[in-house]
Amino acid sequence: MDVVPPNRKPRKQSTRREDRSRRRGKLVSIVASASLGLALLGLAIPRTVAAWASIETQPALEKFWAGKAPSDAELAAGVAGLRRALVWVPSPRRLTNLALLELEQARSRKFADPERGVLLASAEQHLVDGLIANPADGIAWFRLAVVRQMRVGTGRAISVALMQSLDMAPDMRLLWLPRIGMFLVYWRTLKDDELAALRSHLRTIWSADPNIRVPLLQLAQSYGELPVISAALESDAQAKGEFGRMMSLLPKPPR
Repeated sequence: MDVVPPNRKPRKQSTRREDRSRRRGKLVSIVASASLGLALLGLAIPRTVAAWASIETQPALEKFWAGKAPSDAELAAGVAGLRRALVWVPSPRRLTNLALLELEQARSRKFADPERGVLLASAEQHLVDGLIANPADGIAWFRLAVVRQMRVGTGRAISVALMQSLDMAPDMRLLWLPRIGMFLVYWRTLKDDELAALRSHLRTIWSADPNIRVPLLQLAQSYGELPVISAALESDAQAKGEFGRMMSLLPKPPR
């Protein structure tokens, strides 16, 4: 027979169960907190590594955006850094930036250089991948058209990329003249509704910025495609009159 000390009360069975339950709850909480911490750390490490790798591309990109030509070493470092960053954390911007640097590397190669073809093929694939993730990037669509032109792609493939650029970024002024320049080469590959959209865009930029009219006419004249501009302005009597007056002021092209 058990003897209970005079100043000590026997522990109840339920109290011992509660103690064990509390200890288990604390253990579960500790394990859950540790798991969450490890998960957060696992997410942070790739982003940190990718961010550090992307830093290597800044000299080349900063020069490019400033209108300067990056050196071969800066381009190579930027390409290598972005490729490492994409292994850790893919992103549309990194893909399209990588394509931009590869495009610039390809420009410096001679046409017959095999490396030029490799760089252009890689740039096209990175642009396509970036646009799948972010199809609203009008600049990337324009670059895709440029890359396809440099790869001597089909006119239709080039005009499709140009139309996507126009749809996604119709008001981006830095694209107006270079994009129209390419349209003047490939407009015959457009479908009827696409040609109507191009003509509407030409009327819009003609009305929106009088300062662009002379460069636009000179560009069309250099390609022998002034009738494309004339046809676009045909439905606007005022624009048509301005076109006629400005045509008389354009210098005659050399024969």
